[in-house]
Amino acid sequence: MKNKMFKLVVLTTMLNLNSFVNADFKMGVIDSQVIMNNPEVAKPVQAEINDIQTDLQKPLQSLGAEIEKKAKAIEAKAKVSTLASLEKEQDELKDLQNKYEMMAKSAKEKFEKAYNKIMMQFGKLVQEAAEKVRSELGLSLIIDKNATLAYDKAIDVTDKLIEAVKKNQVSATKGK
Repeated sequence: MKNKMFKLVVLTTMLNLNSFVNADFKMGVIDSQVIMNNPEVAKPVQAEINDIQTDLQKPLQSLGAEIEKKAKAIEAKAKVSTLASLEKEQDELKDLQNKYEMMAKSAKEKFEKAYNKIMMQFGKLVQEAAEKVRSELGLSLIIDKNATLAYDKAIDVTDKLIEAVKKNQVSATKGK
């Protein structure tokens, strides 16, 4: 219901705006889902996210292997030793497990921060591309199709925006 009310308010605003704006008012519509699901647009973003995830997982995998090795060693010794003699090694194992949990929590926080930064940068690239497309086509406004009730497909500029985003990504990559 809120979504329909929002669309109605947007449509009403657009209609009112149109009556106040001169005849040069031109609008474009984009489909943000098509943009986000475009493999050529999403691939560089996903690759950057995957690289960060891989870098954060490496130390966790190493520590996980160390924990597994220690647990197997304790298990093997438990067959021939008394519980008292294994206490120190069990404490070391618990320490390693606690360290792993702390590292995992830290890695999760770092990943979330990096992910948010990447998505903010991507959002900026899309906004810059939208402004470029708007300017090149002489549009007054570009809106997402989800903010409309209906529109003429002739004003859809999704493909032009995708091309502009890809160009911005290439430029951003060269700048790194």
